[in-house]
Amino acid sequence: MGVVMSQRRRLFVLLLAVTAPLVVLAAFFVVISVQEAKDRARQEATAIARAGTLATDSFFAGHIRTLNAIALNMTDAKMLSEPELRERLLRGTETSPEWDGMSVAGLDGVILAGSRETSAGTDLSDRSYLQQLFATGRPVVSEGLISIEGDPSVLMATPLTFEDGTQGAVIGQVKLGTLSAALTESLTLEARVGLIDAAGQTLIHPDRARVAALLNVSDRPEVIAARAGEIGTIEVERDGTNLLVASAPVSRLGWVVTVAEGSSAAYAEANAIALRGSFFVVLAVAAVFMGGWFLGGRLNRSYEAMHEAQLAEAFARERAETALRSRDEFISIASHELRNPVAAIRGFGQLMQRRLAKGALTDKDLRDYIDNIATSGAYLSRLVEDLLSVSRLEGGRLELLRQDVDVMAVIDRAVGEAPLTGHPLRVMRPDDPIEAHVDADRVTQILVNLLENAAKYSPDGSEILVEVGLRGGEVHVSVTDQGIGLPEADLARLFAPFARAANARDANIPGLGLGLYVSRRLAEAHGGSLLAASAGEGLGSTFTLVLPRSVGRQSAELEAQKVQPVDEPGTPFELVERAPA
Repeated sequence: MGVVMSQRRRLFVLLLAVTAPLVVLAAFFVVISVQEAKDRARQEATAIARAGTLATDSFFAGHIRTLNAIALNMTDAKMLSEPELRERLLRGTETSPEWDGMSVAGLDGVILAGSRETSAGTDLSDRSYLQQLFATGRPVVSEGLISIEGDPSVLMATPLTFEDGTQGAVIGQVKLGTLSAALTESLTLEARVGLIDAAGQTLIHPDRARVAALLNVSDRPEVIAARAGEIGTIEVERDGTNLLVASAPVSRLGWVVTVAEGSSAAYAEANAIALRGSFFVVLAVAAVFMGGWFLGGRLNRSYEAMHEAQLAEAFARERAETALRSRDEFISIASHELRNPVAAIRGFGQLMQRRLAKGALTDKDLRDYIDNIATSGAYLSRLVEDLLSVSRLEGGRLELLRQDVDVMAVIDRAVGEAPLTGHPLRVMRPDDPIEAHVDADRVTQILVNLLENAAKYSPDGSEILVEVGLRGGEVHVSVTDQGIGLPEADLARLFAPFARAANARDANIPGLGLGLYVSRRLAEAHGGSLLAASAGEGLGSTFTLVLPRSVGRQSAELEAQKVQPVDEPGTPFELVERAPA
């Protein structure tokens, strides 16, 4: 590789020596021109932001003046009936097309009347803008809020002195959509102008196709800069788009005006200059590079082939090391789990021999020893079956003898085979028989595994619940225990080979870590699935086996709905199907 890199280095040194003067000169010219074009784009965006602040300030100042004039005509508001006062307020809203509503409130914050009939009697005493007005006696512009009609709006309020000397307020409403239309039209530009209030909420969204939703954007850099009194531009990436954003503060309100434009559009002139400059540079050096193209390509292919060979070797080495680690881990776990039942069988067998030789073997002892040997043998048999199932699954040699079977019959068989001593079992049986198109032996293997786990990981005397039902055209069989539960972090990896929950390992509960892996693969081989759920450690677990319904029953239901049945989804490994004898 050192020789290849040396040859490539010599080639590129030669090319640079020939083209360097031209490249440097062209690059200098392009950089200067691009920078000037970008400066013009930033200045233009900043100028629009400044214009936006002036338009915003002018808009609210004008509408406050209108409210002050209306307030002078409302001193007798308490003497008027509610319809008369509403009629006068309606005339007030006609003074400007931007008014979307208007009302008069007393010092207690209760609306006396509004331009909408439903406004009267509404209590606004908890609104901060009204509290500020009564505290200062000066006109107030609210932050963005949801009006009593449910519209995102900005409210303006000015003080009112009634004829009886008490205080009140005239309140004008401008919806955010109206505000957006008024300000963007006053700028007569296609720029994406945004408006953020003192609380950091969006009042006008830069994208005119979207309505501002009072989203809090106070942590955006352009908002922070403008609140610090800075006027300028920054470049940001937002929603996968690079933007040039200018911002300027509306000092009197504490608001911020932003102007956002895609960098590609904002810098269109600069990009065009860069493209033209690059074109001439490439045109000037193309002939030189073409001479070295084929040589460089050959060198590059040689380098890539060598690099790929090294990567393949490293990958093969890593796979071999992983396989060795997996083999060692499997041998360690399997030997431990297999040793326990074998030791129990040998121990009880030897104990029976010694007692029998001494003539001290009672019938009770014999029954106890045989029960223990049978229990250990059954456990050993299940371990061996799990190991054989893993071998068949991984080798693509799994055979399924599918037929329509009664699900409750399979469950009853599994209950009879599972070691559930010391655990009361409750089975919620369906009202009508439920059939599934499955291999009864394999489904029994899955359910025995789930029931055995429920008993093994639960305290003695705790109940195990089995529920059967139909959901979405599939058979669901759930096994729920009251045991040690599952940590949330272990749920995702629980069905991997040799995987066990952390709290099971900490409690030194024996297990090979293959049962759930085999069970899920068998469920998937049937076109179903196996799901795990737990509310947390110490809160029990629920495992749900999902199986396809009987083929005949599914077809009949689909025919009744005038829908053609579809094939069952495929599985991620090859199956050998055997017809029932």
